[in-house]
Amino acid sequence: MWFVGWNLIWDFKVSKPRFKRYTGEKGQSIVEFALFLPVILLVVFVAIQITIIAYYRLLLNQALTDIARTIAVTENPDNTVCQNRIDSILDFYSENALVAMPLDNNALFTWGWEREATAGLHGVVIIRGVYQGMRLPFISDYVISDSICYPSVYPTASGP
Repeated sequence: MWFVGWNLIWDFKVSKPRFKRYTGEKGQSIVEFALFLPVILLVVFVAIQITIIAYYRLLLNQALTDIARTIAVTENPDNTVCQNRIDSILDFYSENALVAMPLDNNALFTWGWEREATAGLHGVVIIRGVYQGMRLPFISDYVISDSICYPSVYPTASGP
């Protein structure tokens, strides 16, 4: 009986393989993840860049709306008070943006406006702005342009 038990233990130790063989689907999930990871990262980075573009566009639109409002309520937009107000609007949006957007840099941001008379007593301020300073990692340079019509109190003046 003592020998029978010893033979069973000896047979178990000798017959057990030294290295485990992977059979079935044990390594399949890591291979699938490695193949799908670049697709996931591409979707994430594209979503981030679209979000940044939308943020820049909204920031530019809001800045142009504030400038158009300032011009619309001013009789002579070429005076220094109006120009100082426009400069402070551009400085505010340049400094307080979550993502840097230097609107006070004339090489990157150009804008112009004109005031058109309408059939009624009021006019319309049309303002256009182009921002060329946006660089994205995978898209490179991106130009944002926007145009806004804003009702004006004074119908006849025109600007730069």
